[in-house]
Amino acid sequence: MILATSFLLPEKINIEYTNDNVHLCEIEMIARSQGVQYINLQNHPTCKSIDGIIYSDDGKTVLVCPRGREGKVVIAEGTESISENVFMHSAISEVVFPTTMKKIGKRAFYGCENLINIDFGIGITEIGDMKNTQVFSFCSNLKSICFPRQVKTIGAHAFSNCGIETLELNEGLEVVGKNAFSECTINHVSFPESIRYIGASSFDTVQEITAKKYISDILFAIKWIWPAGDDKVCGLTINNKRILVPRTACSEENISSVNDILNEYFLNEESSESVIEDVQMLFVYGRTMNEREDLAVAMYIDDKSNTPAYEYIYRHSSFIIKRYIKEERTTNEILDFMRIGVIRNDVLPQVLEYAQEKKSPELISYTLQQMRESNLTINTEDNLKI
Repeated sequence: MILATSFLLPEKINIEYTNDNVHLCEIEMIARSQGVQYINLQNHPTCKSIDGIIYSDDGKTVLVCPRGREGKVVIAEGTESISENVFMHSAISEVVFPTTMKKIGKRAFYGCENLINIDFGIGITEIGDMKNTQVFSFCSNLKSICFPRQVKTIGAHAFSNCGIETLELNEGLEVVGKNAFSECTINHVSFPESIRYIGASSFDTVQEITAKKYISDILFAIKWIWPAGDDKVCGLTINNKRILVPRTACSEENISSVNDILNEYFLNEESSESVIEDVQMLFVYGRTMNEREDLAVAMYIDDKSNTPAYEYIYRHSSFIIKRYIKEERTTNEILDFMRIGVIRNDVLPQVLEYAQEKKSPELISYTLQQMRESNLTINTEDNLKI
């Protein structure tokens, strides 16, 4: 019988068994102990060790990895599956899969904060499944992923809450499960032509999406219940036609109407004026007036030909700038809004006061210029303190 210990164990543990009734849970207790990186197992009836990691006796399943394991781990050739939680919260920095790999269990690499590289090899076709498997969730230092051509399925929550910034999806990929890449920091993703299903909120923070064909799943994929800041919109490019899509337009009550608009826009090489106007007015799907205002601003800054957005901003300009000041928006956001050219003269003194408070020379200079062009009186003694 192996007893759990609370003190620091050696980096390498040698265990020789003579009792056939030893349970795997005892090995797991040792593996979770602080400091252990390698377990060398001898004479066990159902398990064996390879490179300090515990496998099933036939070598087809990874069963246990010491929590303290660091650096690169190469899964042995012949391995077909990794059990649940095996590498969870371990300190590994890289993992290499064999050509024989078929299945990765739930939370197998969950919370591996030091993990920076995954070599999927040329064997595995499914990474997780359509349930909440969280295979690589919360790997905060995993910044880049390139999937090999044989991968067909990426499971639900497979990479949620990771630090992924660069993502390359392979041609041949068919299915991406719900929340697969939710809460990541991916700026741009390009969908392969082979894709046929994209789960809800799987790309809820992605800034730009490119695809060769439009499918309604894209709307579900970018949906986020509480979008904030730059995440309120997502750029969508299909065959060189690009628009901004508000994430709030993807709610259940709106998604059918928005899908009809985008189908008309992307599936026809030449769009009618009415369809173009519908696309330009997607900001109306904001849930509140504040959201609609922010969406209109974002859409106009992105596309200066968006007349409906400009007209809406013009009507609401005083409300918008006063709200931005109240919300203490960044001076860059306020400058971007002012450069639209809809600011009213009566609010310029408030903007100048805010610019002084934030000690922003650029905003002060721009506001003073607008005041001079509008022939407003400027008290230089009071208003030029930085």
